[in-house]
This record gives sequence, structure tokens and C-alpha cells, in this order.
Amino acid sequence: MQSATFVFLAVVLVVAAQAAPQFQARPPVAVIARSEVQDEAGQFSLTYTTADGTQVTKQGVLKPNADGTDNVLVEYGSYRYTSPEGQIVQVEYTADADGFHPKSPSIPIAPVAAPAVFV
Repeated sequence: MQSATFVFLAVVLVVAAQAAPQFQARPPVAVIARSEVQDEAGQFSLTYTTADGTQVTKQGVLKPNADGTDNVLVEYGSYRYTSPEGQIVQVEYTADADGFHPKSPSIPIAPVAAPAVFV
């Protein structure tokens, strides 16, 4: 019984070791330009471009929260990259106390639901 268990575990280990990875690892992409500024309060501006054409720009600004008792860091930004299909994807966004709000023609929009009809 023990030899059957040993053989089974050995086969499982060999199969697991031979399993092909699901995704191919891509080599790191070099950053070719970068600019970053930050103040004492935590507000910031960051821009960078990579060798594959990816561009990222973002800015963090402190704004008073809804009840005025504290500040919230609101981030505005955009990023642009080439999809695996070769399409340029550009997204502009705002991230605030209410969440992440992206805008892009590349983001699908759900169809409007038909109004319910009650008979």
C-alpha cells in the first residue's frame, strides 16, 4: 500500500513539474522618461514613458472631505498603452473618496435596460 502511495505521489510531482506555464513571461520594459514632484502635504505629480510606448500621467491633490473635517487625496490621471491586439488604449480617470472613475472609448458600456412592462 505504501509503495502505491509513493508511486502516485511521484507521478503527481513529475506531472506538476512538467506543467507548462499559462502565461509567457514578458521581459521588463525600460523607463525612458520620468518626472516626479511631491510636496510635504502628500500632493504629487508623476509622469513616465516606457520603451514600449506606454505613457502614464497622474496628479494627486488634497481636497476637503464632504463634512469639511479632513482632506481627501484626489488623483487625476491618464494612461496609454498598446493592447496585445495592437490597438492604442487610452484611459483618463479620477480616483476620489467615491472610488475609481475611468473614461475611455475602450471601456464597454452596458446597454440600457428596457423598461419593465406590467400587465
